Amino acid sequence: MIIPVFLPMQGCSSSCVFCDQHAITATPAPSPIDVETLVKSRNPDGQPAQLAFYGGSFTALPRMRLKEYVDTARRLRSEGLITGFRCSTRPDAIHHEVLDILQQGGCEAIELGVQSTDIRVQQQSGRIPTDMDQLHRVVAALHQRSWQSVIQLMPGLPGEDQASFLRTITDTIALSPHGVRLYPTLVLRGTTLHTMYESGHYTPLDLEQAIQMCSRAVSRFRERGIHIVRMGLQDGDSLRETIVAGPWHPAFGELVESRLCLQALLPYRESAVALRAHPRLRSKIAGHKRQNLTALQWQALPFEMDEQLGIKEVSLLLDSGQWISLPLNW
Repeated sequence: MIIPVFLPMQGCSSSCVFCDQHAITATPAPSPIDVETLVKSRNPDGQPAQLAFYGGSFTALPRMRLKEYVDTARRLRSEGLITGFRCSTRPDAIHHEVLDILQQGGCEAIELGVQSTDIRVQQQSGRIPTDMDQLHRVVAALHQRSWQSVIQLMPGLPGEDQASFLRTITDTIALSPHGVRLYPTLVLRGTTLHTMYESGHYTPLDLEQAIQMCSRAVSRFRERGIHIVRMGLQDGDSLRETIVAGPWHPAFGELVESRLCLQALLPYRESAVALRAHPRLRSKIAGHKRQNLTALQWQALPFEMDEQLGIKEVSLLLDSGQWISLPLNW
């Protein structure tokens, strides 16, 4: 279980063109005392749980404030209410002195807001430029402490094209992170990106483009054993009210998984005569509004649910009379 604490814009020294954490979280930053109260209310029985500081650059907080949050995590850990904590931050805000402080509170993972490894894209997005040498040093420092590393990427940033995003995928694989988050860029009301969009200086991805880019990224990451933590921002009323444009869908991750399933099944479009799968795969195989079955021309194909099958495979009966097991790269 993860107990999230949102610190919107806390520790942010630059103004990213896309960012409005207040709209995404709809909550003010809690005090360390509030964090302790939250954890105790969410986990009264002391079940295994991890505290998570999200929404800002945790390691860039004023040093005294950072120590207060870390000390709160340390106390909660000593009481058995959490196993440790994770946090999100900028790559340029990682220093050994700060990592020593985090270790005192039981840090277990750090999520790095890389967004893109293309320096030009970083600059156009209002990010502090971070090159690959620095990223390698930062991730290596986390792994030396046996902490997990998660890289956050934002397909569709200003100045990014397909070649740039493919380089970012390759660069991310080279970092060997434990996980990746994929958040396609959205235009949120009141941001600099909103102004750029209205003036015609920025065109967001459409939903189909975002699905294609993320499905390609997911496929490559999973081939290297990199876990996909999440795709698309968490749905919420405050976020929906703020979105102006971009590839938004409340089940974006499901759309990407469904596209990957379609790509795995396409080679058997002509030869499959029946299909079996675990019930949990029904929606992924059928696709949104049954689009996959339409693309495969399988609207009338016998489709049997079988709970004995795993959730990473599909069984196909071919016109040769042979059943085959098709692995799915989830």
